[in-house]
Amino acid sequence: MALFTHSLPQVEALEPFLSKDRLEPYMKFGSRDKVRAFKLHEANRLLSQAIYGPLQYVELVLRNSLSRQLALGTKTDAWYDLPVFAEPECRQIAKAKSYLGDEGKSVTSPRMVAALSFGFWVGLLRGSYARTLWNPCLHKAFAANTSLKHKDAHDRFASILSLRNRVAHHEPILFRHRDLLLEVDRIAVALGWIEPAASEWCRAVALLEVAAAYELARKLTAPLPT
Repeated sequence: MALFTHSLPQVEALEPFLSKDRLEPYMKFGSRDKVRAFKLHEANRLLSQAIYGPLQYVELVLRNSLSRQLALGTKTDAWYDLPVFAEPECRQIAKAKSYLGDEGKSVTSPRMVAALSFGFWVGLLRGSYARTLWNPCLHKAFAANTSLKHKDAHDRFASILSLRNRVAHHEPILFRHRDLLLEVDRIAVALGWIEPAASEWCRAVALLEVAAAYELARKLTAPLPT
């Protein structure tokens, strides 16, 4: 079996499958060198893989904390059936129910929580829900920061959502690599608003994983773009 050595013929053989448009940012930063561009693309994968851990964790913690408070505040596990949601959230609720139906699964609270997107949960922190959801119950999801304002919560989690979407859609995050450790710290702060232990995990584990991935990326590309 032939080894992959990042030779130009190997990289050119893979180029059509990655697409020129996807490789263009890496070509730009790689001085139009296809081999260096491919290595930059691989470095981006390493960093994306590392930061996906804390992104996954913050999504799980947020949705479970918010759903718990919705159930307690509305006194029903089927809070998603109540007429309190705006049109964007109603569409997402309907989509989640449709997905469960297509899968042959009954609609239950745990399944709905899992089926609803990260964007749905972040949307519940918008100012338009201040009177109907934040003040009555959702603020209690952030028990470790009782002075937290819904706008600050929304802005922080919307920023995390944006990063999550870039990673999920395989977009470049490499070129902001100097900010990635700061992004992890921001995730840790947001987790700390909900549960301090989650924040401690993020700082103890996720920061090390991202730092290690950055070191591997640096060795692969030497140097990384600034």
